[in-house]
Amino acid sequence: MLRWADPLGLFWRSRPLEVPARLEAYPQTHGVLLPDLLRPLLSEGQMTRNLGLSDPISLRGARTYVPGDAPGQIHWRLSARSMSIPGGSAGLPMIRELEHTAASSVTIYLDAGGDATYLESAVRLAASLAAQAWADGLPVSLGTSQGETPLGRTPEAQRAVLRALAELGRSEEGESPQLRPPRQGTNLLVLTQFAPPELVAQAMRARATASRVAIIALPEGFYLEPGEKPRKQWAGAPDTVRQLEKQAGVLAERGVLVFVLRGNQSVLRLG
Repeated sequence: MLRWADPLGLFWRSRPLEVPARLEAYPQTHGVLLPDLLRPLLSEGQMTRNLGLSDPISLRGARTYVPGDAPGQIHWRLSARSMSIPGGSAGLPMIRELEHTAASSVTIYLDAGGDATYLESAVRLAASLAAQAWADGLPVSLGTSQGETPLGRTPEAQRAVLRALAELGRSEEGESPQLRPPRQGTNLLVLTQFAPPELVAQAMRARATASRVAIIALPEGFYLEPGEKPRKQWAGAPDTVRQLEKQAGVLAERGVLVFVLRGNQSVLRLG
């Protein structure tokens, strides 16, 4: 309703206006305590050689060759010098040990191939992870089988992620997940219910450019959110999730972390 008056305020008039309006209802979010999952400092720990992206201009030091090291990391001059010394390095070449970069952004991929209960829980978890990443100053993008939102931390980028989550629908039966190659150095979080083998294979290929890849499976379709009471579990995880748990050790060696969130586990304890 538009109301106006003359300059003296003596005579008022009003008229209804036909104005198009749009109401957007964004997903609910909750607090999460996942600094290691969102901000991985991959230059620390025992898995330094396997995790993170090498920074070619930052040389940490040199060490003896270990099976599995890339030939491109061999320090040829130092290797020749050490091999010329009697007993030096036991005849093994020397490897350039580089610093590793941490994640500079977060990409959340939501697999919509699950039931309605899973989709509601996954949307809230994705929105909560995105909100925490924005609070930490990290740019975020959301990926689905339909596409990916622009990467950023501006209000427009945040609305794009939340709008995509609000409008997300279940995948058609038989539709395969489409995980596109992530940006260089991003931290990729994959949310799924059944963890189909093709999605796991795509996550492994994504590790070529991502600084870290984490597969978060919700086999029951839901998890224990903050403030909720534990729920009884009447059945075990699907076969695909059990197979994912068996492969967790091998995947971790390749920089792909696996988290299985059961319906009686709190997201605050994830990881």
